[in-house]
Amino acid sequence: MEDITKNPYLEMGKLLKSWRQNQFSASAVKLCDTAGFSFPYRVYSAFERGEQLPSTDTLFEIASYYWKETTELNKNMGIALKTWTWAQLSNSLKNRLKLQSIENLPSLLAQLTPTYDAEETTETEIDSNSIPPAEFDNTWVYSASERNLFVKNPWLLDILVRMAATFPDELSFVELGIDKWLASDAQKTLLAQIQTWVKEERMVESKTGIRLTLPHIHIPKTEAWDDLRKHIVQTGVEVLLPQITPESVKKKNSHRTNYTRVLTEEQKKDWVKKLAKMEMDYAHTPYLGKKDPTPKKPYMMLVLFASREMKLPRKK
Repeated sequence: MEDITKNPYLEMGKLLKSWRQNQFSASAVKLCDTAGFSFPYRVYSAFERGEQLPSTDTLFEIASYYWKETTELNKNMGIALKTWTWAQLSNSLKNRLKLQSIENLPSLLAQLTPTYDAEETTETEIDSNSIPPAEFDNTWVYSASERNLFVKNPWLLDILVRMAATFPDELSFVELGIDKWLASDAQKTLLAQIQTWVKEERMVESKTGIRLTLPHIHIPKTEAWDDLRKHIVQTGVEVLLPQITPESVKKKNSHRTNYTRVLTEEQKKDWVKKLAKMEMDYAHTPYLGKKDPTPKKPYMMLVLFASREMKLPRKK
């Protein structure tokens, strides 16, 4: 049985493999060499293994190589998009929507598709913690291999977050605290992993430091990654709380707030939208780098919003 925690997009991988075997009849390496895709073999290989989910534009690029005739292209893209959508639904959501298989998707989507009057306009929805379509090809979406690595060495994720925050500038070995001649076990792990990521074209290494090849990083919003996401939040709380002192708040070096309000369903949705917008605004704050010589520090914004019960404690 396949391990879906290591291959969360297995159905999409099986579809791509069937396309290659039926339409090309050769290896994945040969396909990538012949097709001249905009992405390297290592990326396509991760797609087929179900470790990474291709963007819809990438799916179209692959399908367009196999099918030139519009009817066949549209037919197979329809199948691919259905599989792509299914791959992103959590098991809990599938259960709540009573989706037994991927074949149930078309009828559900037909029910959910909104209709608008000709003059009606809609506000663009901001999906918190998602990748904007225009940035997908500029984003390193972590796969199962990275997840296993981060579980063992969560500090590696912190370093990648720091590198993304300072893109396109490199992060120097001095800033990382690395001495190549007197390396600790953690430093040896990092140095070895840097070489792997350089070979995979995830990073570029110079004599003085390293930088990412893509400006964005993304942790998949799947159940397999949920424990790691919780770990990031818990670590953030542990790191930030000691720094948020009354003096720090007074000097406007930090911010802390805690409000509880009783909200209706619509009020709750409205605030989730507002918080998502604030998140995206902060995420897209430009890094000034060498253009601005003033001192800079990494700042973490941690936003938590959920319902809570407020009752007397139970007697033990």
